[in-house]
Amino acid sequence: MKRILSISVFLLASNAIAAPFVVGEVVSGVVECGVFLDAEPKVVVPAVNGECRYDVGHIAVGNHRVEMTAIGDATWGGAESAKSVPLDFVRPGNPPVNLRLVP
Repeated sequence: MKRILSISVFLLASNAIAAPFVVGEVVSGVVECGVFLDAEPKVVVPAVNGECRYDVGHIAVGNHRVEMTAIGDATWGGAESAKSVPLDFVRPGNPPVNLRLVP
């Protein structure tokens, strides 16, 4: 019983500290997605359980735009879709400093 409790606490804790992801839902036959973040070159991520996830925990503070494409399996000839509607978001800046209590 202690082992099961320890494992479940570990799994919950590991999910709590996971990086933020941009997630795109995909249809059957899609095996990977192309991710276009700002002006960077395309990054290809696998489609798993009907979605593509791209970790954005590494990006710089500021405004960003991401778009995705769906890349099909051999049945579709490996064809790539047009880009998705863009998602614009802001990564927050540094936290406040010099906290103090004021009467």
